[in-house]
Amino acid sequence: MHLSSFAKRKRALVALHRKEPMLKAEEFLCMSQGNCLFSAITGKGENIFVSIPERFRNAYYFSTNAYVICSPLEMPKVKGEVVCLLSDDQVLALANSSDWPEVFTHLPEGRTGKNTKNEAYLDADALPPSDAEAGEDEERYEGESSSSEESNDDCRK
Repeated sequence: MHLSSFAKRKRALVALHRKEPMLKAEEFLCMSQGNCLFSAITGKGENIFVSIPERFRNAYYFSTNAYVICSPLEMPKVKGEVVCLLSDDQVLALANSSDWPEVFTHLPEGRTGKNTKNEAYLDADALPPSDAEAGEDEERYEGESSSSEESNDDCRK
């Protein structure tokens, strides 16, 4: 019995993601620079070629600046093979631990923890007016309507 392409993709994605992002023995962390056979930057700052196993190639697109865990390979040009893709939350968890290389300064956008309770999550223009602002708007509109009525009365005379 053959698996459908959807089932193959689903199994590959489950195998590609780990629940625990900790590095095992001899594994190293890389930041991807492309897809399929791509160049990656190691924790030491060197550019190497890393391969993706065939079961992952058509199942997932590895975006630029995505972090992956690789196992070493003993080949002349290709130095590693992708074992795991790290999610944004896993990257932040590793960045706070001692396993994170200092070379990697790029963290996922919007999740750097810079927002505090005092800062607005959305722009003020995107939100509906608050009660205080609504009262000010009503007063302004009432003032405009009374002045427009006066100008209409002046025109009628």
